[in-house]
Amino acid sequence: MIRSKTWLAAATLALTLPLGAPGVLAQTATEPEPSGAPAPETALDPQNLALARQILTIAFPPAQREAKMHELLTTMTSQFTQSVDLDKVSDPGLRALFESYFASIPEALRPAVAAFIPKQIEAISHAYARQFTRAQLTDTLAFARSPSGAAYLQHALDVMSDPEVAAANTAYMKDVLALGKSMGQDLQLKINAYIKAHPEVAKEG
Repeated sequence: MIRSKTWLAAATLALTLPLGAPGVLAQTATEPEPSGAPAPETALDPQNLALARQILTIAFPPAQREAKMHELLTTMTSQFTQSVDLDKVSDPGLRALFESYFASIPEALRPAVAAFIPKQIEAISHAYARQFTRAQLTDTLAFARSPSGAAYLQHALDVMSDPEVAAANTAYMKDVLALGKSMGQDLQLKINAYIKAHPEVAKEG
């Protein structure tokens, strides 16, 4: 029987990390400043930005973006569900609740994903324009415009449903789930010890 809150925290961690792992849409995002301050604005070369936008339009056709991300979320959620090992949940009603919850995640996230995609695509186009030279962007666009290049870029996320990749992801999620549970338990112990040493904190909430 799954009984602890730390399991739910671990489940959330295990699901969140893999969804970010295949982030082809975010691979070139710039690292934040170590201080936590916003990165300084850098003037973008208009020609570089135009090239970057063309590359992303080919790699992620606008009409297909939302469906592709929904498909990815469905794939990753399915792999995560397999990693959870719901066979350990002895009560059929409780197991059905978990199964229903996991199955609902892709559709529940659809509005958030729809709002996120255009912002992330534009942010990545800016990152491309900053990080790559005109020559590199021109070469990449030429590759993207070729039949092989377009196929490669447009189907990059499809590998996540490949059986071998799925098996690797499921094993990874099991490891992260175990790590998340351990970390959650450790955090709870530290919180309990802190509140014991500082009882006034418990009164603030």
